Amino acid sequence: MTYPPPPDQPQYGPPPQGQPQYRPQAPPGYHGQPQPSQYGQPVTGYGYPVSTKQRRRTEPLIGWLLLGAGVLLVIAGLMPWATVLDISVAGTVGGGAVTLFFGLVIAAFGVVIGLRQGLLGFSITACVLAALAVLIALANMANIKSLTNDQQAVLLGNTVSIGIGLWLTLVASLAALTLSILGIVRRPAQTARH
Repeated sequence: MTYPPPPDQPQYGPPPQGQPQYRPQAPPGYHGQPQPSQYGQPVTGYGYPVSTKQRRRTEPLIGWLLLGAGVLLVIAGLMPWATVLDISVAGTVGGGAVTLFFGLVIAAFGVVIGLRQGLLGFSITACVLAALAVLIALANMANIKSLTNDQQAVLLGNTVSIGIGLWLTLVASLAALTLSILGIVRRPAQTARH
C-alpha cells in the first residue's frame, strides 16, 4: 500500500501544468551564492555587498628614497659628531645611538613602502621618528659641549666644534621627514588588476 505525500511537503519532479511555480525572493542586499574572487578582489560572504573602497598605498619611489635617507641616518650616527682639537667624538656617545636606531627603522619602512606594501601607518611612524631625529640633532648642535665630558669642556674652552656626522644627521633626518610627509600626502588609489 502506498501513501500519498503529506500536503505540506513539495512534490518531486516538475510541477503539474497550470500550477504556479514558487521561487523564493532574495532579501535586499543579498547577491546570491558567493562567487570565486577575481585577482585582487576581496572575497565576500552571504549577504555582504562587495566593497568598492580600496586601500591606498604610498608611492614606491618615496619608499626607496626613504630607504636612502634611513641608511644615511645610520651612517651619520657612526660618524664623529664633535671635534675637540683633533680628537673626534663619535655620535654614539651622544644621541647618535638613538638616531642610528631611528635610521634603521626608517630604512626598513622605506623597503616596505618601496615594495608597494606601505600603508599610511608606515609613513606616519617614519615621520614621527624623523622629527625626533631632527630634534635630537638640533639639541646636540645647540649644546655641542654636552658631547664631551665636563673636564674636557673646562680645559678646552670653546675648541669644541660640530662634526660631520651631526651635520649629516640633520640633513638625513630632514630628508626623511620631508619624504615621510610626502608619503602621507601623496597616496594614489590603487587600480584593480584584471
